[in-house]
Amino acid sequence: MALYLSDISCELREVSLKNKPPSMIKLSPKGTVPVMLLENGKVIDESIDIINWCLEQKFFLKINFLNQKLYILKAQLAYLIQLLNFILIDINIPQDTMMLMKVTIENAVLIS
Repeated sequence: MALYLSDISCELREVSLKNKPPSMIKLSPKGTVPVMLLENGKVIDESIDIINWCLEQKFFLKINFLNQKLYILKAQLAYLIQLLNFILIDINIPQDTMMLMKVTIENAVLIS
């Protein structure tokens, strides 16, 4: 699907998983499908990696980079909320003010 949506032509080969061809095992020793051999000789043998590669070719996106940045932002948000909880509990801030501050921090992190 990703190949089609990215307008990338390829050669599809049907493989019997009970009788994997030696050429496939040579490309990907773990013997799983799909396996994609690029023109530059690089082998991609994970579905999500093939999808990411297709999207990068079509849309020039760096999906892995964006996912990593999102992961880091979520971790930072969780840490900030944890710190906020400790601070607000320690100084006896009212619950509604605590919630407002949490939402403000969440929005600030998600925007940046």
